[in-house]
Amino acid sequence: MTLRPAPPWSQGAADERGTVSLLVALALVPLSMFLAVVVDTGRVWVARVALQNGVESAAAASARTWIDGGSPCSAADLRVASDNGAVPSSLSCTSTGTSTRGSVTVAASRDVPLMFATLLGRPTGRTDAVTGVRIGPTVTMRGLWPLALCANHPAVRRWVDSSLSTSTDEVITFSATSTLCGNVPGNWAVLDFNGGSNSTTETRDWVQNGWDGTVTVGDLVPGNTGAPSTSADVASMVGKYVSLVLFDTAAQSGSNATFHVVGFARGLLVAAVENGASARRNLTIRFTRETVDGQAGVGGTPHYGISTWSICSHDGKGDCS
Repeated sequence: MTLRPAPPWSQGAADERGTVSLLVALALVPLSMFLAVVVDTGRVWVARVALQNGVESAAAASARTWIDGGSPCSAADLRVASDNGAVPSSLSCTSTGTSTRGSVTVAASRDVPLMFATLLGRPTGRTDAVTGVRIGPTVTMRGLWPLALCANHPAVRRWVDSSLSTSTDEVITFSATSTLCGNVPGNWAVLDFNGGSNSTTETRDWVQNGWDGTVTVGDLVPGNTGAPSTSADVASMVGKYVSLVLFDTAAQSGSNATFHVVGFARGLLVAAVENGASARRNLTIRFTRETVDGQAGVGGTPHYGISTWSICSHDGKGDCS
């Protein structure tokens, strides 16, 4: 039997198949390395998100504890950083200032076990997270009473000068012999939070339940000078706590007045005298301290006993001073 040589086209096809196989084999190397990088990067990213959430929770918990009279950076508060799978390898906490004007910063790091990078001699990847929380007077409030108080009244100044620690009952009349807050007389004002007619029904509802909107320091709120009508039934709130707007200036007069908000206070309404001459009508307030959700003021924002906390730096970006 005579052997015939393979046709030229058959030899070329075999060479092409070999070349393709070689190219595929060569391509698998960078593709595998790329997949390894993606998988390990994803593991580090997931760990970093958990770590960042953990330090935020720990910083917030420490701030709340400090405001409420405890010590900042307690072990109990820092344990919060390990919730939800954060598992920090190292954890630190620092505080500056005071429990009414200060900040808490929590930082953490974690060594994340890697899968594919181990083959290249890198068994772990490091990730870091840091969060700062500012403590200060709140600059936003909800649920406010419609009766606002002049921030320059001696009773308010005594409360502030006492480092917000007094429990004295302050009798504050509605009338004033001098204009302590702007060009209108009077220690109190009846606010019309949403504008309009400022109806007695609306005012009475706010007296009983507070206004459901938000007021911010610096706002100009319309209202009336003088004492509220007896139909507002302020006396029904005796024995209950109320949140007050404090104003430092007032413009115009009567129902055209506007009041500049400078802060907020909270107190127990001890007594109310709604009848008789304006010189003897008064409210007796016992100022208290309170912690609320809101935005913490910075710099020289006045503090009238209502504290809050808010994140001031995230991942090292931001100013907590």
